[in-house]
Formats: sequence, C-alpha cells, structure tokens
Amino acid sequence: MNVPEMDTTWFADPRVITSAVITALLTTLAVEYMAKPWLEVRKERILDEHRLRRDLQRELNELAVSRGVIDGIDLIWELAPVKAQEEVLRFRTVVTRIRDLLPVLHNWRIPSDVTSWLSVRLGQLDGSLLVLLACFETEFTRDQRDAAVSSVVNAHEALIPAADYIILRGLAHRQPWISRKRTMRAARRAIKKGDLSKYPPLE
Repeated sequence: MNVPEMDTTWFADPRVITSAVITALLTTLAVEYMAKPWLEVRKERILDEHRLRRDLQRELNELAVSRGVIDGIDLIWELAPVKAQEEVLRFRTVVTRIRDLLPVLHNWRIPSDVTSWLSVRLGQLDGSLLVLLACFETEFTRDQRDAAVSSVVNAHEALIPAADYIILRGLAHRQPWISRKRTMRAARRAIKKGDLSKYPPLE
C-alpha cells in the first residue's frame, strides 16, 4: 500500500516563518509586560502575608512568656517599682503590636470564633493593663493593686486558647502533629463553650 507523501514545502514559506516569529514575539511581550508584573505583585503580597503571620506568632509567644512576669509582679513591685512599671509597659506594647497584626488572620482560614475571642480578650487585657499602670501613678491600696494584678492575670488566661490555636496553626511548630491537633481542638472547644476549666488538655 502506497502512502501519499506529505507536502512539506509550506514549512519553508517565508510568510509562515514570519507569522510564527511574530506570534512568538507578541506572546513573549504580552507575558513580559502584562502577566509578569501581576505575578511579581502577587508574589510580594504572599511573602508579606507570610511575614506578618510569623510576626503575629512571635508576638503571641512573647505574650505567653510575659505571663510569668505578671505572676511575679508583686515581688518585682516590692523590690523595684520602676522595673515593675517598665515590665507592664512592655507587656502592653506587645498587646498593641498583636492588635495591629490581627487583620492578617482574615486570609489565614482561622475560624471566626477564634479571631473574635482573641480580639475581645486582647481589649480586656489592654484595659486591665491600663488600670494596673494607673496604680503606679496614683494613690492606691494594697487591695486595689491586688485586684488590678488579678484582672490582668484573668484577662491573659482567657485569651490563651485562641493564642495557642494561632501559634499551633503555623506549620513550622515543632510539637508533634497529633499533640498539636489535640491542643487546637481543645482550644476551639474551650472558646465555643466559653469554659476554660478544661484547657489546656491533659496529655
């Protein structure tokens, strides 16, 4: 059976070659001047968002570490009142930085109840810190100071489940996967029920 030969002479036609070159050139220019800038902007936006998430996790870790200072603020106050005031001011600065970073949670698939809980509790903590700071500048009784410290401790404790959830949401966290998920579920339950008595979960 004879197979007819293909006519390949059109490959050598200058018009075809010119048309192919022009098409390739226009496609390259379109990608270079239209798609590439948009891709670069998108890349920068994604990198900025990941940086803000890391910043938020770092500040939440700092907030957790500061709890030890608040627990011991009475002793610090007795020995070095100026140092105690500095620590409370530093604590409040951390709270302010966290509140400024909260918008990054909207594109991070963090449940709305976790975000709302953290936002409300941060406001309560900030208010309690302001009252505690006022104790350094006005006449106060020991009972008033104790009440102010207790208010800060309670407000801090109330926001820990939401803070833990967001910290553990980071993929770089070294806690084992199963333990991390168990803690996140317990944090979510505590937030949903408004009951912190069973948080953190027992290992």
